[in-house]
Amino acid sequence: MAKLTTEQVDAVLQFWFGGVDDASLSTRRSAWFAKDEVFDAAIRRHFFDNWQRLHAGELAIDAEDARAALAWLIVADQFPRNLFRGEGRAF
Repeated sequence: MAKLTTEQVDAVLQFWFGGVDDASLSTRRSAWFAKDEVFDAAIRRHFFDNWQRLHAGELAIDAEDARAALAWLIVADQFPRNLFRGEGRAF
């Protein structure tokens, strides 16, 4: 079974967490809890295909790589909240 590529892992983590400085993380964190159509649209545009493959059982978690496992969890658990806001499948 396929896993997220290194490039996909990097893209998910960079999008979700932003830069490594405190200000960047603080800015990103506020987006996690706000209703923001621009943020939701960016997730759809960049990561919907990853979520679709994961949801279809085509992407396995890489338990040997902490960064890859974290990215997989974000795609599996956090992105659906934005992809399907207001729908039952968001959870």
